[in-house]
Amino acid sequence: MQHKKPSGPTPKQNKMIQEAVALHQSGHLDAAETQYKKLLKYLPSNIDLLNNLGMIAFQKGLLEDGVRIIERSLQINPNQPYSLNNYGNALKDLKRLDKALVIYDHAIALKPDYAVAYSNRGLVLHDLDRLDDALQSYDLAITIKPDYAVAFFNRGIVLQELNQLDEALESFDCAIAHNPNYAVALFNRGIALQDLKRQDEALVSYDRAIDINSDYADAHYNRGLALQDLKRQDEALVSYDRAIAIKPDYAVAYSNRGNALQDLKRLDEALASFDCAIAHNPNYAVAL
Repeated sequence: MQHKKPSGPTPKQNKMIQEAVALHQSGHLDAAETQYKKLLKYLPSNIDLLNNLGMIAFQKGLLEDGVRIIERSLQINPNQPYSLNNYGNALKDLKRLDKALVIYDHAIALKPDYAVAYSNRGLVLHDLDRLDDALQSYDLAITIKPDYAVAFFNRGIVLQELNQLDEALESFDCAIAHNPNYAVALFNRGIALQDLKRQDEALVSYDRAIDINSDYADAHYNRGLALQDLKRQDEALVSYDRAIAIKPDYAVAYSNRGNALQDLKRLDEALASFDCAIAHNPNYAVAL
Protein backbone atom coordinates (compact mmCIF):
# COMPACT_ATOMS: atom_id res chain seq x y z
CA MET A 1 0.00 0.00 0.00
CA GLN A 2 1.26 3.46 -0.91
CA HIS A 3 1.11 5.93 1.97
CA LYS A 4 0.19 9.60 1.37
CA LYS A 5 2.82 12.15 2.24
CA PRO A 6 1.75 14.57 4.97
CA SER A 7 0.35 17.79 3.46
CA GLY A 8 1.40 20.08 6.29
CA PRO A 9 4.86 21.46 7.04
CA THR A 10 7.52 19.10 8.32
CA PRO A 11 9.11 19.83 11.72
CA LYS A 12 12.09 21.35 9.91
CA GLN A 13 9.80 23.56 7.81
CA ASN A 14 7.87 24.60 10.93
CA LYS A 15 11.13 25.75 12.47
CA MET A 16 11.93 27.72 9.30
CA ILE A 17 8.46 29.31 9.41
CA GLN A 18 9.01 30.38 13.01
CA GLU A 19 12.37 31.87 12.07
CA ALA A 20 10.81 33.75 9.13
CA VAL A 21 8.01 35.13 11.30
CA ALA A 22 10.55 36.27 13.91
CA LEU A 23 12.53 38.07 11.20
CA HIS A 24 9.32 39.65 9.92
CA GLN A 25 8.21 40.82 13.37
CA SER A 26 11.64 42.32 14.09
CA GLY A 27 11.50 44.36 10.87
CA HIS A 28 13.99 42.34 8.79
CA LEU A 29 11.66 42.35 5.81
CA ASP A 30 14.10 41.29 3.08
CA ALA A 31 15.36 38.31 5.06
CA ALA A 32 11.83 37.27 6.00
CA GLU A 33 10.69 37.61 2.40
CA THR A 34 13.52 35.38 1.19
CA GLN A 35 12.60 32.74 3.77
CA TYR A 36 8.87 32.86 2.94
CA LYS A 37 9.58 32.46 -0.78
CA LYS A 38 11.91 29.53 -0.12
CA LEU A 39 9.24 27.81 1.97
CA LEU A 40 6.52 28.44 -0.62
CA LYS A 41 8.47 26.36 -3.16
CA TYR A 42 7.70 23.35 -0.96
CA LEU A 43 4.40 24.59 0.53
CA PRO A 44 2.74 26.49 -2.35
CA SER A 45 -0.73 26.30 -0.81
CA ASN A 46 0.23 27.44 2.69
CA ILE A 47 -2.15 30.33 3.35
CA ASP A 48 -0.20 31.76 6.28
CA LEU A 49 2.99 31.98 4.22
CA LEU A 50 1.15 33.68 1.36
CA ASN A 51 -0.53 36.15 3.71
CA ASN A 52 2.73 37.00 5.45
CA LEU A 53 4.45 37.49 2.10
CA GLY A 54 1.60 39.73 1.01
CA MET A 55 1.95 41.78 4.20
CA ILE A 56 5.65 42.33 3.48
CA ALA A 57 4.76 43.63 0.03
CA PHE A 58 2.27 46.05 1.63
CA GLN A 59 4.86 47.14 4.20
CA LYS A 60 7.30 47.88 1.38
CA GLY A 61 4.66 49.90 -0.46
CA LEU A 62 4.39 47.32 -3.25
CA LEU A 63 0.61 47.31 -3.17
CA GLU A 64 -0.02 45.66 -6.52
CA ASP A 65 2.37 42.82 -5.65
CA GLY A 66 0.69 42.42 -2.28
CA VAL A 67 -2.75 42.30 -3.87
CA ARG A 68 -1.67 39.53 -6.24
CA ILE A 69 -0.23 37.46 -3.39
CA ILE A 70 -3.32 37.87 -1.17
CA GLU A 71 -5.52 36.97 -4.15
CA ARG A 72 -3.56 33.69 -4.46
CA SER A 73 -4.30 33.01 -0.80
CA LEU A 74 -8.01 33.78 -1.25
CA GLN A 75 -8.21 31.50 -4.28
CA ILE A 76 -7.16 28.66 -1.99
CA ASN A 77 -9.60 29.69 0.74
CA PRO A 78 -11.92 32.65 0.02
CA ASN A 79 -13.27 32.70 3.59
CA GLN A 80 -10.39 34.32 5.46
CA PRO A 81 -11.65 37.43 7.29
CA TYR A 82 -8.19 38.73 8.22
CA SER A 83 -6.80 38.27 4.72
CA LEU A 84 -9.89 39.94 3.29
CA ASN A 85 -9.36 42.92 5.60
CA ASN A 86 -5.74 43.27 4.45
CA TYR A 87 -6.88 42.90 0.85
CA GLY A 88 -9.44 45.65 1.38
CA ASN A 89 -6.77 47.92 2.90
CA ALA A 90 -4.57 47.53 -0.18
CA LEU A 91 -7.48 48.17 -2.53
CA LYS A 92 -8.34 51.28 -0.52
CA ASP A 93 -4.78 52.56 -0.84
CA LEU A 94 -4.95 51.85 -4.58
CA LYS A 95 -8.18 53.95 -4.70
CA ARG A 96 -10.26 50.95 -5.81
CA LEU A 97 -12.86 52.01 -3.31
CA ASP A 98 -15.98 50.23 -4.53
CA LYS A 99 -14.16 46.89 -4.65
CA ALA A 100 -12.61 47.53 -1.24
CA LEU A 101 -16.09 48.07 0.18
CA VAL A 102 -17.27 44.72 -1.20
CA ILE A 103 -14.24 43.01 0.34
CA TYR A 104 -14.81 44.54 3.79
CA ASP A 105 -18.46 43.50 3.63
CA HIS A 106 -17.36 39.94 2.85
CA ALA A 107 -14.98 39.96 5.84
CA ILE A 108 -17.76 41.23 8.11
CA ALA A 109 -20.22 38.64 6.81
CA LEU A 110 -17.71 35.94 7.81
CA LYS A 111 -16.88 37.61 11.13
CA PRO A 112 -19.74 39.87 12.30
CA ASP A 113 -17.77 41.09 15.34
CA TYR A 114 -14.82 42.27 13.24
CA ALA A 115 -14.43 45.81 14.60
CA VAL A 116 -11.31 46.59 12.54
CA ALA A 117 -13.10 45.74 9.28
CA TYR A 118 -16.01 48.02 10.25
CA SER A 119 -13.56 50.83 10.98
CA ASN A 120 -11.69 50.34 7.69
CA ARG A 121 -15.04 50.15 5.89
CA GLY A 122 -15.80 53.56 7.41
CA LEU A 123 -12.62 55.00 5.88
CA VAL A 124 -13.70 53.84 2.42
CA LEU A 125 -17.22 55.24 2.87
CA HIS A 126 -15.64 58.53 3.96
CA ASP A 127 -13.50 58.59 0.80
CA LEU A 128 -16.65 57.89 -1.22
CA ASP A 129 -18.23 60.95 0.49
CA ARG A 130 -20.90 58.75 2.10
CA LEU A 131 -20.43 60.44 5.44
CA ASP A 132 -23.57 59.23 7.20
CA ASP A 133 -22.79 55.64 6.20
CA ALA A 134 -19.21 56.11 7.42
CA LEU A 135 -20.50 57.27 10.82
CA GLN A 136 -22.72 54.21 11.05
CA SER A 137 -19.75 51.95 10.29
CA TYR A 138 -17.61 53.61 12.97
CA ASP A 139 -20.48 53.35 15.46
CA LEU A 140 -20.72 49.61 14.80
CA ALA A 141 -16.94 49.26 15.32
CA ILE A 142 -17.20 51.11 18.64
CA THR A 143 -20.21 49.04 19.73
CA ILE A 144 -18.12 45.90 19.24
CA LYS A 145 -14.96 47.41 20.72
CA PRO A 146 -15.83 50.29 23.11
CA ASP A 147 -12.18 51.27 23.65
CA TYR A 148 -11.43 51.57 19.92
CA ALA A 149 -9.51 54.87 19.89
CA VAL A 150 -8.90 54.89 16.11
CA ALA A 151 -12.62 54.46 15.35
CA PHE A 152 -13.49 57.31 17.73
CA PHE A 153 -10.86 59.47 16.01
CA ASN A 154 -12.08 58.73 12.48
CA ARG A 155 -15.66 59.27 13.62
CA GLY A 156 -14.60 62.70 14.89
CA ILE A 157 -13.08 63.57 11.50
CA VAL A 158 -16.38 62.82 9.75
CA LEU A 159 -18.33 64.86 12.31
CA GLN A 160 -15.93 67.78 11.72
CA GLU A 161 -16.67 67.62 8.00
CA LEU A 162 -20.39 67.60 8.79
CA ASN A 163 -19.77 70.71 10.95
CA GLN A 164 -21.09 68.87 14.01
CA LEU A 165 -18.29 70.30 16.09
CA ASP A 166 -19.51 69.53 19.60
CA GLU A 167 -20.07 65.90 18.63
CA ALA A 168 -16.66 65.80 16.93
CA LEU A 169 -15.03 67.16 20.07
CA GLU A 170 -16.73 64.48 22.15
CA SER A 171 -15.48 61.78 19.77
CA PHE A 172 -11.89 63.09 19.90
CA ASP A 173 -12.11 63.20 23.70
CA CYS A 174 -13.12 59.52 23.70
CA ALA A 175 -10.20 58.65 21.41
CA ILE A 176 -7.78 60.47 23.75
CA ALA A 177 -9.35 58.90 26.85
CA HIS A 178 -8.53 55.47 25.42
CA ASN A 179 -5.11 56.55 24.07
CA PRO A 180 -3.71 59.57 25.97
CA ASN A 181 -0.70 59.78 23.63
CA TYR A 182 -2.83 60.05 20.49
CA ALA A 183 -1.14 63.17 19.10
CA VAL A 184 -3.18 63.47 15.90
CA ALA A 185 -6.42 63.21 17.91
CA LEU A 186 -5.20 66.02 20.17
CA PHE A 187 -4.33 68.04 17.07
CA ASN A 188 -7.79 67.59 15.54
CA ARG A 189 -9.38 68.28 18.90
CA GLY A 190 -7.54 71.61 18.81
CA ILE A 191 -8.97 72.36 15.36
CA ALA A 192 -12.51 71.66 16.58
CA LEU A 193 -11.96 73.94 19.57
CA GLN A 194 -10.62 76.70 17.29
CA ASP A 195 -13.68 76.37 15.08
CA LEU A 196 -15.80 76.69 18.23
CA LYS A 197 -13.85 79.91 19.07
CA ARG A 198 -12.38 78.28 22.19
CA GLN A 199 -8.83 79.36 21.44
CA ASP A 200 -7.35 78.98 24.93
CA GLU A 201 -8.52 75.36 25.10
CA ALA A 202 -7.22 74.77 21.59
CA LEU A 203 -3.78 75.94 22.71
CA VAL A 204 -3.80 73.38 25.53
CA SER A 205 -4.66 70.64 23.04
CA TYR A 206 -1.90 71.66 20.63
CA ASP A 207 0.60 71.86 23.49
CA ARG A 208 -0.27 68.32 24.54
CA ALA A 209 0.19 67.11 20.94
CA ILE A 210 3.58 68.86 20.79
CA ASP A 211 4.62 67.34 24.14
CA ILE A 212 4.04 63.92 22.55
CA ASN A 213 5.68 64.82 19.22
CA SER A 214 7.91 67.87 19.40
CA ASP A 215 8.40 67.84 15.60
CA TYR A 216 4.68 68.06 14.83
CA ALA A 217 4.90 70.96 12.36
CA ASP A 218 1.15 71.29 11.82
CA ALA A 219 0.52 71.49 15.57
CA HIS A 220 3.09 74.30 15.90
CA TYR A 221 1.47 76.07 12.93
CA ASN A 222 -2.08 75.78 14.30
CA ARG A 223 -0.83 76.90 17.68
CA GLY A 224 0.39 80.05 15.94
CA LEU A 225 -3.07 80.59 14.42
CA ALA A 226 -4.72 80.30 17.84
CA LEU A 227 -2.22 82.74 19.34
CA GLN A 228 -2.90 85.20 16.50
CA ASP A 229 -6.63 84.99 17.19
CA LEU A 230 -5.82 85.83 20.81
CA LYS A 231 -3.75 88.85 19.61
CA ARG A 232 -0.56 87.29 20.99
CA GLN A 233 1.45 88.00 17.87
CA ASP A 234 4.96 87.68 19.33
CA GLU A 235 4.15 84.20 20.64
CA ALA A 236 2.52 83.30 17.33
CA LEU A 237 5.79 84.16 15.56
CA VAL A 238 7.66 81.71 17.78
CA SER A 239 5.22 78.94 16.81
CA TYR A 240 5.43 79.74 13.09
CA ASP A 241 9.22 79.81 13.27
CA ARG A 242 9.22 76.40 14.92
CA ALA A 243 6.87 75.00 12.25
CA ILE A 244 9.11 76.37 9.49
CA ALA A 245 12.26 75.00 11.15
CA ILE A 246 10.69 71.53 11.03
CA LYS A 247 9.18 71.97 7.55
CA PRO A 248 11.23 74.55 5.59
CA ASP A 249 8.87 74.62 2.58
CA TYR A 250 5.78 75.36 4.73
CA ALA A 251 4.33 78.13 2.55
CA VAL A 252 1.18 78.76 4.60
CA ALA A 253 3.25 79.15 7.77
CA TYR A 254 5.42 81.80 6.03
CA SER A 255 2.26 83.58 4.91
CA ASN A 256 0.66 83.70 8.35
CA ARG A 257 4.01 84.62 9.86
CA GLY A 258 3.90 87.57 7.49
CA ASN A 259 0.43 88.48 8.80
CA ALA A 260 1.71 88.44 12.39
CA LEU A 261 4.67 90.63 11.45
CA GLN A 262 2.33 93.00 9.60
CA ASP A 263 0.16 93.31 12.72
CA LEU A 264 3.33 94.17 14.66
CA LYS A 265 4.16 96.86 12.05
CA ARG A 266 7.37 95.04 11.10
CA LEU A 267 6.60 95.51 7.43
CA ASP A 268 9.97 94.76 5.84
CA GLU A 269 10.10 91.45 7.71
CA ALA A 270 6.49 90.76 6.76
CA LEU A 271 7.31 91.33 3.10
CA ALA A 272 10.27 88.95 3.33
CA SER A 273 8.03 86.29 4.89
CA PHE A 274 5.38 86.67 2.16
CA ASP A 275 8.19 86.40 -0.41
CA CYS A 276 9.26 83.09 1.14
CA ALA A 277 5.67 81.81 0.98
CA ILE A 278 5.48 82.71 -2.71
CA ALA A 279 8.91 81.19 -3.42
CA HIS A 280 7.63 77.86 -2.10
CA ASN A 281 4.22 78.24 -3.80
CA PRO A 282 4.33 80.65 -6.76
CA ASN A 283 0.53 80.41 -7.22
CA TYR A 284 -0.25 81.37 -3.63
CA ALA A 285 -2.79 84.12 -4.33
CA VAL A 286 -3.43 85.02 -0.68
CA ALA A 287 0.29 85.53 -0.02
CA LEU A 288 0.56 87.65 -3.17
